[in-house]
Amino acid sequence: MKYSAFGYLALGIIFIIGFIYSFFSKDIVHQIFFFQANIWIYRIYKLTFATLFIIVYFNKTRRKIKD
Repeated sequence: MKYSAFGYLALGIIFIIGFIYSFFSKDIVHQIFFFQANIWIYRIYKLTFATLFIIVYFNKTRRKIKD
């Protein structure tokens, strides 16, 4: 169970790095699941998943501390 919590944290960090990196790339269009998407849609996608994974990580660690 402990490793899965760290997996969520690792995925959140990877998505945050991808989100920050998107500001430095010159691309106007990115591919998301085999579809081309505007850069802002891509950034919202990255930020949403990063936030989701980090929230899940903190909820799992908080639940573990309560138990």
